[in-house]
Formats: sequence, structure tokens, C-alpha cells
Amino acid sequence: MKDQKAQWQEQLAKLEQAIAAQESLRGVLEDAEIEAALHPLRERQQGLRAQLRGSGASAQGEHAQAVGEKGVLIGGDVEGDVLGAGAQKTVNPDPVQAAATRARKRYLHWMSQQCNVLPLAAMGGEEGLSDEVTLEKVYVDLDTKTRVPLTAEEQAERAKDFTFRMREGDKDTRPLTALEAATQTKRLVLLGNPGSGKSTFVRQLAARAAAAYLAGEPPFSDWTAGLIPVLITLRELAPELTALGQQDSSEVAQEERLVEAVRTFLTNRLSACKAEAWDTCLEDVLLAGDVLLIFDGLDEVAEACRGRVRQAVGALLNAYPTLQRVMVTCRVRSYTGAAVLAGFTPHTLAPFDEEKIKAFVEGWYRAQCDLGRLRETEVQERVRDLRQAAGDDNLRELASNPMLLTTMALIHQKEVGLPKERVRLYSLAVQVLLTRWQKRKGIVASTELRTILSDDLKLREILERLAYEAHQGQADRSRAADLPRKDLLEILEEEAYLGEIGLAAEFLDYVDQRAGLLVGQGGANAGRIPTTYTFPHRTFQEYLAGCYLAGHWDVLEMYWRHAGEGDAWYLAAMLGAEELRYNRRNKKELLHLAYDLAASDGEESAQKWQATLWSGQMAALFTPGEILRVMQGAKSGEVYLARLKPRLVQLLREQPLGAVERAEAGKALAKLGDPRRGVGLREDGLPDMVWCEVPAGSFLMGSTD
Repeated sequence: MKDQKAQWQEQLAKLEQAIAAQESLRGVLEDAEIEAALHPLRERQQGLRAQLRGSGASAQGEHAQAVGEKGVLIGGDVEGDVLGAGAQKTVNPDPVQAAATRARKRYLHWMSQQCNVLPLAAMGGEEGLSDEVTLEKVYVDLDTKTRVPLTAEEQAERAKDFTFRMREGDKDTRPLTALEAATQTKRLVLLGNPGSGKSTFVRQLAARAAAAYLAGEPPFSDWTAGLIPVLITLRELAPELTALGQQDSSEVAQEERLVEAVRTFLTNRLSACKAEAWDTCLEDVLLAGDVLLIFDGLDEVAEACRGRVRQAVGALLNAYPTLQRVMVTCRVRSYTGAAVLAGFTPHTLAPFDEEKIKAFVEGWYRAQCDLGRLRETEVQERVRDLRQAAGDDNLRELASNPMLLTTMALIHQKEVGLPKERVRLYSLAVQVLLTRWQKRKGIVASTELRTILSDDLKLREILERLAYEAHQGQADRSRAADLPRKDLLEILEEEAYLGEIGLAAEFLDYVDQRAGLLVGQGGANAGRIPTTYTFPHRTFQEYLAGCYLAGHWDVLEMYWRHAGEGDAWYLAAMLGAEELRYNRRNKKELLHLAYDLAASDGEESAQKWQATLWSGQMAALFTPGEILRVMQGAKSGEVYLARLKPRLVQLLREQPLGAVERAEAGKALAKLGDPRRGVGLREDGLPDMVWCEVPAGSFLMGSTD
């Protein structure tokens, strides 16, 4: 505890300096203002002094001893002590402070464990093994797309690297790492594409900070030393903020309600991990600013609620102005408009390069070996094979995405061939998980449940419906993204699924004992009957929700409805289209859907433009030749392309959607054949533009003036 004690002493010295500085202002400022500023500082001062008293005690004399948290034991020949040689005396500390200290440790242990879970690791597990791959075993440091100049030392090292000299790229700069971005930026927004590692990075940071705080050692870098990690998953907080409504009151009162909502959320979180005794001390820590505060998943909040989240973050910064570090994660396409946070610096995560893919693959199979799933002699062969597959031209882009690379690894581990389309990877991963669920070793199941578990199609139907409900709740905030058990029971009781409440309850109890796609979440009786269920990675939720869309009896109505809900349904809609194209091999149905979504009649609206964009992206899954060949009759390919391409050009020119959507429209046009002069190519490969013949010969360049 020496290092921790030194940190507390240093913090106490800083607080005493701040108190002295405030006291020096008496006569300049009103006493009431000074006392208001001194109150939180003095409370924190008292807390630190209590921690120092509880962390240890000095003992003098031969054989003297001292113990900390649970009391001070003084023994031996203590000079001046009437107890005499060999006597001992126990002095009890403040029981409230001792309880708070234990609660803080309990919270930090919980944070370290929860944040070190790899969401998809369970899918690679084997029957009879209780251990799973943890995040720390396979974590690979991430880079951002921000470039920074090389230092003189880095330039010298790079000059020695022959392999780098052989590679193309910027020789004078390097990518800023995600850790450097977090180190250098006190208010950071970490952006990235789905599966790029945003949540993984901040959770790994929080896990290491918690573990290091417990051990009294600084994690990662000095800036996190002594900071308590506080992680808020925004999709869980958003319903609390939405419930506040837009009350007619002053801005100050609104901010107070927002801060109170966040603090209530944190209080409930401490209660869930049985650390409620530390809640008052958490307030002291927040006031002192000794917190690594993380808001994860701004994109998982409905678009209409993102402004409220932004207000809540601002209110917290006003309430706790000394907060040292605040981080927010969000998907790139969602960080626009009301989501943008003033005073925060954004950095975007870069895809995995070849070296990072190599490091992950080696970490993955080394972890499998450590867990007894592979022999040592098999590791390098598996690593070599997966690296070769990931480097294939068809899979290289997929492998650069950390979540997709994890999916590839778990499928490869099962010795299943790796497809080149992401939607087929997802489908295989789901099948791996269904197979895991169907292994009933050690778990009693009724005859009816065994029948359900043996039916792959029935299980897929159930998962797709539940994923759709979870995503719908997340998109419109009509309910939380985490599905309450009672709502699941109502859905599963429907005749189309399980048809009976008892079987539905047995099904949920069963899947909770199998780590996988559907995971039970705590509650008052955590560890027995979960109160809510969730999908461990949002992209798999979106894939299964997309499958539900694609399989709906009125697929057009479903797509049209969700086109009006902003960006929340974008990935689910595209994955549903890819499911029709690559897994269900239903080209005609997909192109019929694309044709109808591109309708040009009626009034223009954001919903209509979004549907047009989706139509273009669906069409871009085919070549123009395929479209002309497959689409015949009234909805012919010629009619469709003649309608679609001008609409996409109009979308680009009139800008009815955001910049990200317009860029996607341009990509679709590039694949379908952009009709604009100067954009496409002629048959000879030259730009399709007006060319002017310039004969060879002498000419005058410049001016004689």
C-alpha cells in the first residue's frame, strides 16, 4: 500500500493548497461564495485523511506492529505504554469508513472483471470448460486515423528498419495510437465503424485502471494513476434521461435534474454490485475530479435522445468541473447534429493493419492453448493457416475489422471454411452458437425443450424476433435495448415460437446457462433468474434483426417504415439485404424490394430519400448486367436503373441527407455506372468527358508582359 498511500498524501497536499488559496480570497469575495467552494474540498480532505488513517498506522518499539483497514494492532515493548512488554491493544477505526473502503474494493473488482469480458469469446468455448477467453489475452493496441510527425528517435529507428523501407506509405509520420489520443486529450470522443474496437478499448482501459488502483500501481501511463474508472453504457442511461421529459423550468434546474438522473443511475449500479456503502465517497471522488469517466455507445441512443445525452454530459462537467478525464464512444456515421459534443476532440479508430492481424491471431490461438483446447504443437499451424486466410484478397478488408476478425477466428477454430462475405460469416457464427446451445451436457431439459433445441430453424426464428425487438426498442426508445424477461416471455409464448409460458421460461433459464448470443443480466436475484437479456455485441443483434426484416411477409412495408427512423436501422437493413443476396440466394426478391424502394412519385421526404439510398446500395450488390438479366417484365432492369441513377444524382446535388449518406450514394453510383459527364469512364478507359484535340508543335507558355 506504500504507493497508494503516497498518492493519497500527494492528493491531500494539493487539496490543502487549494483550500489555502480559497481562504486567501476572504475580503475579496463574499464569505458565502468562499464557503461554497470550500465545502467539497474539505469533504474530500476529510475523506483522504480517513483513508490515510485506515490504510496503515505507525508503530514504534521492538516487535511493534501496525495494521490498517480493520483496526490498528500495537504490540511489543512500546515506550511509555502502560501495557508493558508483550501486551497488545486493538483500536477500531471508523466502521462507516471501513465499510466504504470495502465497498470501493468490491466495485473495483467488479469493474475489472466486467470490463475484461470478450463478448464473442464464449462462442469459441468447448463443453466442460468453465474458463473463457478474456479480453486481456487477445487485446491488440489500436491506432487512430490521425497522423503525427515522427520524433528524431523514431526517424532513426525507422531508418534501420529495412522492411519498412520496402513498404509504401508516409515516411515522415505515423498513426496516433488510441492510447496516445486518450493520454493527450482530456475530453475525447473515440469514433469508429461497427466492430472497430471502440468499446473494447475503453473497457480495457477501465479494467486495467481498476485493477491497477486495487494494486496501487499506475496502469497504461501515469495519467490514469489514482483515477477511479466509471463506465456508463449510454443505452442503459438513455431511458432515464428521456423519462425526465422537457419540463418548463430554468436551465439550472434542468441541469440539476440531469445530474441527479446520472447520479441515481450510478447509485443503482453500485447497489447492483453490492457496493452501495461507497456511494457517498464516490460523490467526493467526482467532486475532486479523480475519475476516468466513460460514456460508451452514443450511437446506441435513439437519434431523438442524443441531444439530451449531450446536455447531460455538459451538466456533469458543470457539476464536477475538476473531472480529469471524460471519454465518449460513438459510430462515425452517428456523430453528427445533436450528438456532437462541444469542447471534445474527436479521433477515429483505424482498421487493423497486417501486424495487428498477426498479433490478434497469435493471441487468439495462444489463449485457446492456455485453456487446453489445443495442443502446443497445433498452435503455430493454426496461426499460419488463419493468417493466410485473413490475408486473402477476398477477406483482407473483413479481417481489418477487429470484431469480424474475432468472428473469423472462432469459425476457423471450428475448422469451417471462411466465406468472403460478412453476412455469411455472421450466419456461420450464429450456427456455431446454436450448436453450442444444443449440447445439453450437465443441464436437464424437458422433452419439449429438447425438441426445440434440435430444431435449427425454430431457434433462428426465435433469435431473429428477439433481436428485432431489442433493436426496435433501442432505435425508438419505446423500451430499453436490454429485453425485460417478462417481455420475452410474452413473445416466446406466442404460437409462432414456443406457444406456452412454462416452455418459454424453461428456454430462457436454459440459454442463460450457455454463454452465447443471448445473455442474461443481473438484477436483485442476479446469478439465479436474470431480469433482462441482451445481445453481447450490437452488430450480431443488427444482423439477426436484419434477417427478421428480410424474412417478414411484408418486407417492403418493414423497410419503408424503418427508413423513416434515421440511421438506427441502416446496418440492420443492409445486412438483411445481404442475407437475401448471399445466404438465401433470393436475387429476385431483393431486386423487387430495391425497385419498390426507389419509387419517385409523391412528396419528397427524408424517409423517401433514405429508401432511395437503400435501394441504390441493394442494387450495388449486383453488376448492372445482373440487374438487366434478372429483372424482366414491368419491373425491368432498364426501367429500374433509368429511375434509380437520376434519383441518386439528385440526392447528391440537392443534399437532402447528411454527408455520410451522400458519400454512400456516390459509391453506389460508381458501381452502377455514374451518368454524369466527367465522372464515369469510356470504353477505352479514359474519363467520359469532352476532349479537345491539341496538335503537337511549338506553343507560347506564360506571358510576355
